[in-house]
Amino acid sequence: MNLDIRELTSSLSSYSSATNQAVNMMADAVRPIGYILLGLFFWFEMAS
Repeated sequence: MNLDIRELTSSLSSYSSATNQAVNMMADAVRPIGYILLGLFFWFEMAS
């Protein structure tokens, strides 16, 4: 098995652009849920 250090240290966009786009779309879809949860946790902490 040959390991190339350049492959291991390259960014996902240069390694696989299709996978990079899919991961970015998932992150963009989940981000609003994270903001809502963060806001709720902050509100619960301030209300108690």
